[in-house]
Amino acid sequence: MKRLTVLAAALLVSPLALSMPPGGGGGMPDLGAMFLKQFDADGDGKVTRDEFIKPSEAQFEHMDSNGDGAVDAAELETIKNEMMQRMQQHGGGPR
Repeated sequence: MKRLTVLAAALLVSPLALSMPPGGGGGMPDLGAMFLKQFDADGDGKVTRDEFIKPSEAQFEHMDSNGDGAVDAAELETIKNEMMQRMQQHGGGPR
C-alpha cells in the first residue's frame, strides 16, 4: 500500500516536474505558481478540494486500466513503465 501511495503521489507531481526546465534552470522553480497552474482549474488563484481531487480521480481511472475499481501489481508495472518512458523522453530517468 505504501508503494502505491508513493507511486500515486509521484504521478500527481510528475506533470509539475516535467514542466521544469532541464538542469533546474539555474534556480529554484516557483512551486506555488506551478501548483496553481496544475490545479487551479477556474483560474481564481485558489485551489479548492474539488480542483485538487479531480486530477487524482482521473489519474486513478488511468491507472485502473481494466476498470475493476482497484489498481493491481500488473497495472502498477504498466504505469511505472509509462513513467520511465516519459522521463527518458524529457531527458531524465536512469542513465
